[in-house]
Amino acid sequence: MKNELNILKKIGFKEIGCWTISNKDSDRINYVIDDEYLSEKDLLYSFVCDEIVYYIGKTDSTLKSRMTNYKAGKLNGSAGSTNKYVHDKILNLIKNDKKVIIYILLDCEKLKYHGINISLASGLELNLIKSFNTEELWNSRGSSTNKKDKKLHLNIDSKKISNEFTNDSNSNKIFELILRKEYYNKGIIQIPIRFQNDIPKSGGIPISLIIESKEPFYPTITISKQNRKINGKAELIDWYQNNFKLNDKVNVEIISETEFRVFK
Repeated sequence: MKNELNILKKIGFKEIGCWTISNKDSDRINYVIDDEYLSEKDLLYSFVCDEIVYYIGKTDSTLKSRMTNYKAGKLNGSAGSTNKYVHDKILNLIKNDKKVIIYILLDCEKLKYHGINISLASGLELNLIKSFNTEELWNSRGSSTNKKDKKLHLNIDSKKISNEFTNDSNSNKIFELILRKEYYNKGIIQIPIRFQNDIPKSGGIPISLIIESKEPFYPTITISKQNRKINGKAELIDWYQNNFKLNDKVNVEIISETEFRVFK
């Protein structure tokens, strides 16, 4: 897409810093951001190189906290696979003598609907990602579902699935699951209420579930009343019972609408 950066600027994004190579380790990155923005919350950010939009994200925590996760780029509970993926992409661009600039969009409108505050960042994130849905966009990394569906001979209507979601989940959502008896014995992942808008509203839709860094398998989501669960069945039961005890905690990451990962 041409004039990608101009589109961001017209919306209100402004340049506040850039990514550099770490002085301590040439295989690590560091961010340089104006101090006045580091404590800002509930905002959209974008990583741009050569006026091409490579990544769009949203953070509810401080900008400093979110950028620090990308800086660390660790595949663990505190950062997650999305952070490592983006970290490596930024590093690759910089090592190829490219400058990766950081833009943010602050919520200056303070919108309300019938007296209820509306988050500008939450409202814009998905549509922006769709607008910049190019091959370069790193948000599209989980878009290999067509190949998986073909391999499994699943007859899935992609438009129908797309309509089942209310927002995009590429913002790296991680939660802890306590292995209660039902979850432990039946291979279940219970989705917390705060994340239930990030997954299908109807049951029976196949999703991709990755156990640590192994090959994914394809369980389904079921709904009981307002509860949404992933039924990992035999694969997840084996992993739970071979690595944990009852009431231990596991980490669950929502990578995209239909892609999840569990890890220690």
